[in-house]
Amino acid sequence: MNVVGNNDLCGTNVTALGTGDDLGKSNSFYFHVFYCYDIDESVFVPIVNNKYIPSLYYFESKNYRFIMINSEITMINCNQWFNLKDGDDTINIYTGYTIGTNQKYVSSFTPIYTMVYNMLNTSKKCIAACHEMPFTVITNSSIATGQERFSRSLGPNGASLIGSHCNQIDKTETGAGTYWLSRLLEYKGVKLMIGGHKHTYACTYPVREYFFFGQNKNSKDNFAEYSMSNTLEHDSVRFFVDGKDYTKFPLTKRGDAGQAPTGFFPYTSVPGLEGGVTYFMC
Repeated sequence: MNVVGNNDLCGTNVTALGTGDDLGKSNSFYFHVFYCYDIDESVFVPIVNNKYIPSLYYFESKNYRFIMINSEITMINCNQWFNLKDGDDTINIYTGYTIGTNQKYVSSFTPIYTMVYNMLNTSKKCIAACHEMPFTVITNSSIATGQERFSRSLGPNGASLIGSHCNQIDKTETGAGTYWLSRLLEYKGVKLMIGGHKHTYACTYPVREYFFFGQNKNSKDNFAEYSMSNTLEHDSVRFFVDGKDYTKFPLTKRGDAGQAPTGFFPYTSVPGLEGGVTYFMC
């Protein structure tokens, strides 16, 4: 069984040779040509504006459901292939929010978040897989002094998007809808996600996102009070607090290693953490 990766992509014009940049590697169309999966339409229908979403499906064994997620949809693909527009704004196919700082939830289609939410509604244990996971390897330049105020999906000084599109689909995105996949896996009790992309082996400790919600509540101390519904319409999480972006400091089931020799260690030690997800890159 397979999921689409960034090197499987073509452009929005599927008959033109790709250019290798974000425009030329934005569309999962040809994955759909070579792979075909059964879809239970009572669970979800992976179609938006008459365009099929490739590499979004599940399969099952007796005790497990394997959730396969397309992590490779780009902002260009949302706009030019799926025709997700609200005036001059592009709509994020994953979350339903317009992309940028002027966020608006658009309810005229079913976003991928809701499709994944429905796939996770099962009594079976779930294992998730995608190409570029919400948590992946991190570079020294991203954990240097002064970089703690930038999202882990952005490069040094927030200059460019480098992380999973299931975290942010554009560098301008903040707040509601961001880091939706990791939060959803945590909320639904998924223990394992499998991915790739970085051409190396890595396995995390069990981790959970560190975020803030409601009136002075956070996912470290008040996780039992946090809930997610089948849409992100009323999502109100915050990651940036007091000059620090907590996406770089996830709650991690491990002891405290002390002060980093330079920069900072990208985690928050919670030795007794419950509900964490292990991300396995192979």
